Amino acid sequence: MIHLGLDLGGTKTEIIALSSGGAELLRFRRPTPAGDYAGILRLMAELVGHALTQTAASEYTLGVG
Repeated sequence: MIHLGLDLGGTKTEIIALSSGGAELLRFRRPTPAGDYAGILRLMAELVGHALTQTAASEYTLGVG
C-alpha cells in the first residue's frame, strides 16, 4: 500500500507518494488552474492517476490539504 498526499494551493498543486515505511516514491507538481473549479478537479484526478500509474499501486490512501 502507498500513501498519497495532495497539496492543493493557489498557484501550484502537488502530489507525493510514500511507501508504507514513509520513503518518498514520487513527487510531482503542476500549476493550479486559477478560477476554474472543473479544471482543478480534473487536475487533482490527473495527479492521482499519474501517481498510481508511476508507482503501480493497487492499494492506496489519499489525503488532501
